Amino acid sequence: MSEFTVTIVEYPAKRLTGIKVRSNMAKAQEDCSALWQRFCTDYAQVMPTASYGVTVMVNAEDFDYWAAVEDKDGRLPADLEHVDIPAGKYAVCGVPNLASIGEAYMFIFQNWLASQQTYAYDEQSLSFELYPSHWSVENPFEIYVGIKG
Repeated sequence: MSEFTVTIVEYPAKRLTGIKVRSNMAKAQEDCSALWQRFCTDYAQVMPTASYGVTVMVNAEDFDYWAAVEDKDGRLPADLEHVDIPAGKYAVCGVPNLASIGEAYMFIFQNWLASQQTYAYDEQSLSFELYPSHWSVENPFEIYVGIKG
């Protein structure tokens, strides 16, 4: 098991543009991978910027997962959808590579949050992965989980 560390940050609101898929935990790996493959193929011109994998819970089992970027200079087609990251407090977990993503999410939700007396999961917020520009699967990235407290 990898050692994960969590820090607390105030993150600003951001409007992101991208594509999404409805999924659940049983299909997440397959669905999210296929979504990223489509996004990177169709919108490769924006990939030099940081990209976001945003999870918005629909109910206790299902969620919408977004592959998105900030479209600061209007390079993306106007018919793509938007997802908003609300400003607020987030727990940030560094992840060494894509192979560790499941383990990192388990650590945050089952270990770190469960051990907290100061912070709790903010069910009104969302979680997202932040991938640096020119990221590849062997490189580190961060997971942000909305918290209150």
